Amino acid sequence: MNYVDFFYKNIIKNLSLKKVFIHEIKKKYQYSDIKKFYFSFYKIINQFKKGTEQLKICTLSKKSFFLYSSIISILLSKNIWVPLDEDMPLKIMKYILKTSKVDIVLIDNTNEKKFSKFLKKNKIKYINIEKINLNKGSKISLNYQDYEDNDLAMIFFTSGSTGNPKGVVMTNKNFISSLKGQMEHIYKRINVNKLVFGDYHNTSFVISLVILFPCLLLKSRISPATNYNDKINPLIHVKKNKVNCIVTLPSTIDRIKSLNSNFANLNITALLMCGETFYYDNFKFIIDKIKPKSLFNCYGSTEVSPWVFSYEYKIKDLDMIKSLGLVPIGKKFYNVKYTISKQELNLSGPMITNYLNILQNNTNHKKIANKTWFLTSDKIKKINNLIYVIGRSDSVIKLRGYRIELIGIESKIREFDQVTNCFVFLSSGKNKKIIAAIESKSKSIKDNLEKYLVKNLQAYMIPKKFIFYSQFPKNKNDKIDRYLIKKINLN
Repeated sequence: MNYVDFFYKNIIKNLSLKKVFIHEIKKKYQYSDIKKFYFSFYKIINQFKKGTEQLKICTLSKKSFFLYSSIISILLSKNIWVPLDEDMPLKIMKYILKTSKVDIVLIDNTNEKKFSKFLKKNKIKYINIEKINLNKGSKISLNYQDYEDNDLAMIFFTSGSTGNPKGVVMTNKNFISSLKGQMEHIYKRINVNKLVFGDYHNTSFVISLVILFPCLLLKSRISPATNYNDKINPLIHVKKNKVNCIVTLPSTIDRIKSLNSNFANLNITALLMCGETFYYDNFKFIIDKIKPKSLFNCYGSTEVSPWVFSYEYKIKDLDMIKSLGLVPIGKKFYNVKYTISKQELNLSGPMITNYLNILQNNTNHKKIANKTWFLTSDKIKKINNLIYVIGRSDSVIKLRGYRIELIGIESKIREFDQVTNCFVFLSSGKNKKIIAAIESKSKSIKDNLEKYLVKNLQAYMIPKKFIFYSQFPKNKNDKIDRYLIKKINLN
């Protein structure tokens, strides 16, 4: 079975189930209700189609049955999904709408009130998905053989941490190849019976691909965070909704650590970490407090649709993780090829995407013998057949004759118990120096931290400047906004 058949055959089959997909405050929706939504959606959206040309359809909605059903329906109707997020600055939203040449925006009641004037001003059509009647659709046949590997499926935009967001174009083959890898390397290793997926991240963040679609394939239930408190402290939501499968960032763990959380009565089947460096301090906190039955570290990026490596924690690796201060990214998915050039990781396989506008100066992709390779710029080390990401090419510096891994300094700083998070970078100008941005609730941390680093780091590795934040600024993907911090404090 090829990639497309694997996905669409199973999804179409599962949409006939009389099984709960999502339990909202006032109503439970079954998988079969998604199918009803699709029939109504297809009837409405077909009025906008001109021949066989695909429509670019944005979603701008809070997480709900209607949003998830819209995403699935866009793909089933062979159109192109472009996710937006209600918390985006209007400038970024306008840039995405213009760059991707969106045809229609799907919106809910709340966001219709909030954005209708903006959309009308920019001459963009919109449809309120909460007004779509599930019982007024036209039944049409759904055949998994109608879908093609190379059909365009979605356009995700990166966070824009180095300027304007980049549009990443994904085909069916791209995202399904990663999804199939997840099934083989992660979900075959855990008990998938009665999984409840928590969804705590912005829909426009590519992490949504590794939450919604595995949930659908495994016939599981999904439980999204629908208010600010659930997102800030997911553990309250986890307990209330009996969530047992969490896909999240180390930043989320940093946030949970800083709160006075109650860890009793957690029953986590699988915790999947991704998106950022997974340091030992977060790893130890998870093992000691959250105590999941299975813990995975997953690696990738939007450009690889989005995961290509995974690691499942084994107790035999504990000493190695502690000594390096990092959790490995493990081993590649079965359909991935990789090379190591000058200690940097390069990737190839069916998951490699293209950018929406391929620029002349695009240095991330390289053609070798008719294969496209994605150059990650991640520095890696291989130990005991496991791969560790030990930094990026721009985080390995040469200062006063010393070769320094900035990620190693970050790892050591994070071990200090008053530090919530940190980000280390090199200043600009002639007299370069190492700068450490520190997130901490303590107002008297500086002297004790410096004494600690004197005992634990070589003198040439100790930052010459410290900047303290009670809370780091975050980008739209809930990651540390490193670009903004550096921009403000480079000198």
